Amino acid sequence: MYLTIKPALKGIMDRMEARGADNRDKVLFSSATDMDANRVETKLPEFKDRIVRRPRQLWDVSLLVMETRPRIRMLGVGLVQRDTQKFQYRNELTCGQEIDAK
Repeated sequence: MYLTIKPALKGIMDRMEARGADNRDKVLFSSATDMDANRVETKLPEFKDRIVRRPRQLWDVSLLVMETRPRIRMLGVGLVQRDTQKFQYRNELTCGQEIDAK
């Protein structure tokens, strides 16, 4: 699946949709975003020296990151049901440089 998207986005989607070693987990939601394409250019003074992005449908950790320069390249999120009362929320950020990831 996902043969027509960027390989990096496909890799994130594959990891967000991993069903566990026994293949019993149920994927409820998954998403991957190219954060360069998600940027909004603005000249508003309250956003001076900040990267502004469009919000996504499901909360993700990128809303907590204050960027003065674009460091996040890809973002993945997934929700997996492990059993009837156990869920796993997955969030992955891919940065352009190793120093940005640290």
